[in-house]
Amino acid sequence: MIDPMAGVGDASGPVPGADATGGEGKDVFDAAAASHNAKSMDRIRSFMGIVSGCVAGVLGLTGLEGLICFVVLHVTVSIALLAKMKFD
Repeated sequence: MIDPMAGVGDASGPVPGADATGGEGKDVFDAAAASHNAKSMDRIRSFMGIVSGCVAGVLGLTGLEGLICFVVLHVTVSIALLAKMKFD
């Protein structure tokens, strides 16, 4: 079976304006989606900072213990985000 995307058996050659992979010039990287994802991550991390500060305050953790609580919660949320993205 001949793969139509590979251009095998196509005598016309590369399409003008196409990228080196033989596509129709479509971008693999979507800037709008990347921007949306960055804004979402920023909102999640900001909310995480507020919540972890509240958790440390409710538990009465101050000084070094509060900082350790914040770091542990930050790492936990970061790992959860990576897991959601399937570590990609």
